[in-house]
Order: sequence, then structure tokens, then C-alpha cells
Amino acid sequence: YGTSITQGASASRPGLFYSNIISRELNCEILNYGFSGNANLEDQVARIIFRNKNIDLIIIDDEANAGMSDNLVNRLDRFYQVIKENGIDIPVIIVSRTPFAQDKFDELISNKNKTNKKYLREFSNKYNLNYLDGTLFFNNDDNGRAIDGVHQNDLKMNEIATCFIKYIKDNNFNHLKLSWIKLEKSYKNKTVKNNY
Repeated sequence: YGTSITQGASASRPGLFYSNIISRELNCEILNYGFSGNANLEDQVARIIFRNKNIDLIIIDDEANAGMSDNLVNRLDRFYQVIKENGIDIPVIIVSRTPFAQDKFDELISNKNKTNKKYLREFSNKYNLNYLDGTLFFNNDDNGRAIDGVHQNDLKMNEIATCFIKYIKDNNFNHLKLSWIKLEKSYKNKTVKNNY
């Protein structure tokens, strides 16, 4: 569940959305609920998404939308409670947003991001959830990261996917119905520089 970046903007084609890269690498189905500009943690949306009980892992990456207003703080707890009410007891990864170009120039946006990250870490600790810092998806390379200062290009979509794959493996989500042989092969053939 997430924003336009989760949806796939601005990859050049659907196969290069980070969710689809992960799906191929891990040989598993991923349901992509990316809502461009509208990942605002409405509990009605959660009720529809999480009626599906055949889920092995949930990733919530909504800060870039919900965090720009008070929706993140006001709605995340209720959104998570809907998951629990549906009897889903599986790992959840809470992700903070990727860096924006504006973070360097707009103190208000930068401070809001710092406040949101603190809240997301505290929320994750409160419910014993996994937290992944979105600023660590990239290798400190600002050049060519995004087409507009926000939305990642193909190269950066691949870096996001690589970081998620590493995180999933390192955190031993063994219950996932994945082809670990395929995953092991992909790791041997790639250099992973991301350190979340």
C-alpha cells in the first residue's frame, strides 16, 4: 500500500516498477495498491484491501502522501487496527518516504519529514513492526534519482527493489512462499550497496 512511487511513477514501463522487480526476483505475487497522491490511510480502503486473507507480508509506504498533512499521525493507528480486525497476523513493514529534492531547500518539508520518521519509528516499536528508512534506498547519489525531484526513474526503482529484497531476506521472513534458490542466485550475481 502506498503512493505514486509504489504505483510505479515514473518507471518507463510496468515491468520496471519496483514491486514488479521484487515479484520477479522472489518469484511471488505482489498486489500493488499504489494510489497516486491518495495514500491517505483511509480505513475504508484498508477494509477493502485486507479482506484478502491470503497475504504473507504487508508493506505500508504512505508518508509521501499522508505525511504531508496530519493524516499520517491521525489515521495510521486505525489503518493498522483494520488489519488486525481482519485476523491478519503477519509481518508488516512500515516505510518512511524516499528523499525529495525539496528537502535540501525547503526547511518546512525537511522538518516535517524528520517528525514523520520519528513517529513511524515510534509506531513500529509500539506494535513490534518492522521499520525501513526510505532515505537508505539509495547510495547517496542525488544525480538522476528522480525525473521531477520526487518520482524515481528506472535505475532508482531497481535500487528500491534491491533494498526491499535484501531486507526481506535479512529479516528471515521464511513463511513467504518464495523461491529462495532463485533469490540466492540473484544475490550472487549482484552487488548490493544499500545498508538500511
